[in-house]
Amino acid sequence: MEIQFQETVSAQDADAPKGDLQVVARVAAILRMFSPHRQTIRPADASEELGLQKSTAHRYLSSLENHGLLKRVDGTCYTLGPLVDKLGVLTANRLRLMEAAGVVMDELSRTTRQTSVLSVWGGEDPVIARAAVDPTQDTHVTVRVGASLPLSSAQGLTFLAFLPQSTTDRLLKGLSETASMRTKIGEIRAQKFARHERVVDGIRAISIPIFSADGEILASLALVGTAHGVPPNPDSGQALALKAAGQRLMNLLSGVEDYYPDHQGH
Repeated sequence: MEIQFQETVSAQDADAPKGDLQVVARVAAILRMFSPHRQTIRPADASEELGLQKSTAHRYLSSLENHGLLKRVDGTCYTLGPLVDKLGVLTANRLRLMEAAGVVMDELSRTTRQTSVLSVWGGEDPVIARAAVDPTQDTHVTVRVGASLPLSSAQGLTFLAFLPQSTTDRLLKGLSETASMRTKIGEIRAQKFARHERVVDGIRAISIPIFSADGEILASLALVGTAHGVPPNPDSGQALALKAAGQRLMNLLSGVEDYYPDHQGH
């Protein structure tokens, strides 16, 4: 059985001005000049290697500095800036989340005999980042990694409950039944547990938030299965297993627990 989710795809590239694309290409080319063995570049380097006029290369480097992608050192040289460092941290956190989730989700699916799903925030809606199934089961619900989920899904409601209030308010403006949605969101905030029974007929999803050490929502962890196999009660065995898996995932991310309990430091 396969659940099909409709992805939200933006197709603005065809309408984008050619100059904008050229700007992005040049910025990418400048950033690609950096490597572990090359920590700084000069305007003359960018001019020569990218075929730019010296004045053009200087303008690009200065603009990148203004936006935090580069910073100036020794007066005339540039190195990677604080925005690149921030993006690097975010990428490292995402990779660590995916690695830790793999350990937790495989066990969760075996324990519950249901499909476990990890979703991350895609800017406007949740995006499925990872899924796991119980390999011992002949029949299971499958989901498509990379698919976007509606805000009314269990995972979508989980994000709406714990994203910054300004973001939630903006997203709710475009939805019908805003009052009922706000009621659901309030309940989810109190319980840290969301449910949704209209993914497709007979299928239910339950979801919990995964928080960073400073309390920001990083992801939602969900179980998806038949309405019989995944009860809606937040105190059911399946829900308690999901909550325990979520806590373990947060422990792994914070370093409270090792990925492999028998690891001896080798």
